Amino acid sequence: MIEHNAILSSLSEGDAASLRPHLRTIVLKQKEVLYETGEMIKFVYFPLDAVVSLVVTLTDGQTTEAAMVGNDGAIGMPSAMDGKLAPSSAIVQLGGDALVCDPQAFSRSGFNHIA
Repeated sequence: MIEHNAILSSLSEGDAASLRPHLRTIVLKQKEVLYETGEMIKFVYFPLDAVVSLVVTLTDGQTTEAAMVGNDGAIGMPSAMDGKLAPSSAIVQLGGDALVCDPQAFSRSGFNHIA
């Protein structure tokens, strides 16, 4: 499954082998909120065939989509790894599969350089 996400497929075989035990497959449902602005991020998400919008709230209370992430990226990596609160909300736009990893396991595996 790692080969279905561009970030994970770019890892060397050794790096992929050390990360593999920490990944699990989940199903993301359309309109599911993975996390809200200001929350602690509990997982790093690697979409396989799902698409997730990162939505920011403006000072006037309106929201806008800042990015869409599919199998070319990851969601929550920098904030989850350094313990900061989420700067945006993450909402599933197209349901599908994703791999998830505990951020501490990801960091312990030595992959914080790709965040």
